[in-house]
Amino acid sequence: MFSLDRPHRSPPPLRRGGSSIPSRARGGGLGRGPTVLAHCFLLVLAVTLTACGKPEPTPAPDPLKAQRSAVQKAKGVNDVVTGAAADQRKQIDEQETK
Repeated sequence: MFSLDRPHRSPPPLRRGGSSIPSRARGGGLGRGPTVLAHCFLLVLAVTLTACGKPEPTPAPDPLKAQRSAVQKAKGVNDVVTGAAADQRKQIDEQETK
């Protein structure tokens, strides 16, 4: 039975090489401290933000751009044809009056 007047047994002595797990004071063991956790957290955060980041938006193509340029070309051609027709009519009128 349990008795308060009798001291507890001490643990058995370690082997010559000591424990296979380094002590926390030497940076080993299972508890590596808050700095390692902070570094791991920052690494995970950086990877997550990089993977989930939005790519640069590309400008939307202007669907009317091709039509606008075609209309401008047609207006230019119309001006040339109209000018040529006017010149031709002028020549015809000059020939008739002679």
